[in-house]
Amino acid sequence: MKESISFSAEDKEKTSLNFFELRQKGIEYIQELSGENWTDFNDHDPGVTILEQLCYAMTDVAMRTSCDMKDLLSSNKLKEDNKDFAEKNAFYAPSEIYNTHPVTNSDLRKVLIDQFPEIQNIWISEPNNNGLEEKLVLISRIDILIYSFFYHQPIGDNRKEEIKKFIASQRSLGEDVQSICFLESRYMPLKMEVQLASKYNFEIILANFFVALFEYVYTPISQYSMVELLEDGYTKAEILSGPKLKNGFIKTTDFKDRLVFVSSKKIEEWKGRSK
Repeated sequence: MKESISFSAEDKEKTSLNFFELRQKGIEYIQELSGENWTDFNDHDPGVTILEQLCYAMTDVAMRTSCDMKDLLSSNKLKEDNKDFAEKNAFYAPSEIYNTHPVTNSDLRKVLIDQFPEIQNIWISEPNNNGLEEKLVLISRIDILIYSFFYHQPIGDNRKEEIKKFIASQRSLGEDVQSICFLESRYMPLKMEVQLASKYNFEIILANFFVALFEYVYTPISQYSMVELLEDGYTKAEILSGPKLKNGFIKTTDFKDRLVFVSSKKIEEWKGRSK
């Protein structure tokens, strides 16, 4: 005899499937963390709206994970129609799961370098927040090092506008950029005294010195293949996390602070003050 399907009044719905219970617990948690800084928890508050979206997403995930695995991976209707079966039921590739829209400043730097081949490096600075005053999410300045920087070839105004529009399209909600600066080449005099023993080749050492100096001043960001990063010990999750790039992967650790050169006159002024 086939067992009939039944339910009991004592059965309780899982919290993960109860939208209203999740919403209430979320508000209680927010009240505990925010204290007196956030007191409006009505439906019109944007923060509550975001919380409700999160609760809905959690119930949707909980519903899907509570289903039988064969129902998640297959569909009888699709099998019968034999249409889009693989596309609708196959697992997603890692490149589709891990990638996100640019969120951090490093993410923004990566997509700009990947999108525009002439961009060699980017530095992003944010304004300081004085005291406890509230401020908008603001990027005060973006400095862009282009390929022509060391070849004295100015970048065209049309290309600059393309870069500016792309930055505007990639910025996060509520984020604004005060200024975008395309770095220009400058001549920099260099004076040094070198003493070498006779056994050393002066020309080779001088050439190596200028190469090292060039690499120190000119700091382009390299892009790597998946194989190269796997050989360096990175996992696929680490490689693919962040924004989706077209021309290779960029190591976050390659981003260094911008070099700041100080004139000899300024150094003498500081020396005078220190005395």
